[in-house]
Amino acid sequence: MHSDRHGRNTYCALCFGKITNKNRSKEHLFPNAIGGRLKIPDFICNNCNKISGSKWDKSLTDQLNIFSVFFGISRERGSPPPETVETTTGEKLLLHSKGGFSPTKPTLSENKTEQGTQIQIKARTQHEARNMLLGLKRKYPNIDPEELLKTAQKKFPLCKEYDPLSDPTWRRGFFSINNKNGSGICS
Repeated sequence: MHSDRHGRNTYCALCFGKITNKNRSKEHLFPNAIGGRLKIPDFICNNCNKISGSKWDKSLTDQLNIFSVFFGISRERGSPPPETVETTTGEKLLLHSKGGFSPTKPTLSENKTEQGTQIQIKARTQHEARNMLLGLKRKYPNIDPEELLKTAQKKFPLCKEYDPLSDPTWRRGFFSINNKNGSGICS
């Protein structure tokens, strides 16, 4: 390795090209996506940094993301993406870096009864539940999405005995709409 008068490396450790002011970069010692903040200047050129980041760092990040999410590791930029986990009952949920779980996708079930059709929705947000209800209104014009949203319950899977309102990290849940008193029945 060759250094300039300031002790900086002058050649890329990967491609052996000369490092100049135009192609200088700072390489994370550990990828930012898993909490790395320590950077090494002038170790590799900008092009090699991009290539190694999109290949090696991405592969490492994909493999270690569950630990970043589980332990709440902070990053310089953004939050770790949620990680899909499976419960012992086979239900798939998203584990979020700031705590809590949510369904991997919204669900809708329609059950035919003597009174009509009973609809149950599980959505990740109230906004998502509203959009699902507005879509159902085309099929069932008699439903009132806003009235049904008033009966929605915010649920917290895997935390039945836990009081989520006392701990703000567990406030992420999902909205469940299952109106059993007849007003949710569509004909």
